Amino acid sequence: MCPKAVTKDLFLQRTKKIHGNTYDYSKIHYVNMRNKIDIVCKVHGVFQQTPEHHTYRKQGCPQCGTLKAAKKLLGTKHISPALLKIYAMPDSAIKFKALFSYDKLTGILLNKRTNKTATANNKGYLVIHINRKIYRVHRIIWEMVTGSAPKNVIDHINHNKQDNRWKNLRDVTQEENSRNRSIPSNNKTGVIGVTVNYIPQYTATITIEGQSKELGRFSSLTEATEVITNARKQSGKFHQNHGIKAKT
Repeated sequence: MCPKAVTKDLFLQRTKKIHGNTYDYSKIHYVNMRNKIDIVCKVHGVFQQTPEHHTYRKQGCPQCGTLKAAKKLLGTKHISPALLKIYAMPDSAIKFKALFSYDKLTGILLNKRTNKTATANNKGYLVIHINRKIYRVHRIIWEMVTGSAPKNVIDHINHNKQDNRWKNLRDVTQEENSRNRSIPSNNKTGVIGVTVNYIPQYTATITIEGQSKELGRFSSLTEATEVITNARKQSGKFHQNHGIKAKT
């Protein structure tokens, strides 16, 4: 049957078979199976969900689901009910502070329960898992320290993706982040923005806000480097670390 053709009565009959008396449906304003409704969880209160997900996909209260996943993942013998409730909380600085400790000077994020640190993903960033969801450590750290999630991207100032000391992190736009890049591994001149052709001749090009501008062609790498370095300084838009190798 098409989801749009399911009546409110039929929906309530199906919920009874699937969820029993787990939820209260007295607050619902039913339109069709794809419009969200207010469902009351007896433990966590009101949550919104589409009737289609609630019946066909057998989904229920998100917080109850997270709590159930945490119990299954962590095991009830080794974790307190209070900590299970923390795992079931929505992501926030309060939740992360309850689960982890962070040292601003070393940049180390430590799991309070297991005493374990993070591991690196295939892109070189440190990550941790909470209820099988992957989080980048630097974003958790930012939220723990400031009390709110980053507005943009987190830039590792010295280009070391695993150096999460507080002084090495900043919340910047994607454009600002692109102006503090480490030198790419395929760069042939050792200078970002300077390319070499077969003459040989060195071309200096600066890119600001997506617009590239050729600064000239030069017979020596030293001259091309000096020109592009001065252009970046004059623009006032590039970080002083732009173009250097990542520090280890």
